[in-house]
Amino acid sequence: MKKIVFLIAFTAGISADVYAQEDSRIVLSINSGFFPEFRIHEAEYTPSSAYSFQLSFYDMDDTRLRYSFHYARGYHRSVSYSAGLSAGYVIPLSDRFSLTPGLGVMNYKMADRTCRISFRSIMNTIFDVDESCPDDSHGSLNLFLSSEIKITEPFSIFLQTGYRIMHNSIRMLERTETLSGGGTIEHKFYKRENSLHGTGLEFGIGIKIDLF
Repeated sequence: MKKIVFLIAFTAGISADVYAQEDSRIVLSINSGFFPEFRIHEAEYTPSSAYSFQLSFYDMDDTRLRYSFHYARGYHRSVSYSAGLSAGYVIPLSDRFSLTPGLGVMNYKMADRTCRISFRSIMNTIFDVDESCPDDSHGSLNLFLSSEIKITEPFSIFLQTGYRIMHNSIRMLERTETLSGGGTIEHKFYKRENSLHGTGLEFGIGIKIDLF
């Protein structure tokens, strides 16, 4: 679940470009999000806030879908960062105003994690020479709606609201066995417990810059 969420995880808060004469755009968005209620498993971070950077691609001539990569920091000091992907359906309402409902997934990396990106961890993943990561896994399915207004080329501002459904995969100690014979050896057995919960509504505001 953790690897899938990290690879396909998607973000809220990406605006749509409503200028039909432009065939395609690469867009950078910077926004700040506020979460009246935010919870990861049993830890509550209420209220919480985060800032994020989003890089998006949208080709109006080909599709109304806007694809975005998202990176965010904040939430709480126990959360290192989150990353993901999103897709939104652009609905132009005028030359300057548009709505974008969308869906995304996101993965959250905790500050106290033991599995970090390094040459050794990459080789372990490729050749499967090590045990799977013992860290807990946290991901979310994000539903969002953003509204954008064009100020002046290349700047736009957008407002966003959304809702996150969190998935938690927690490594729990199931039992401990003590073996004897030439010494005492304690062997621990773990299991994974999965849970789903909502995090409540969230709100955001940001600025979008058309790069290309």
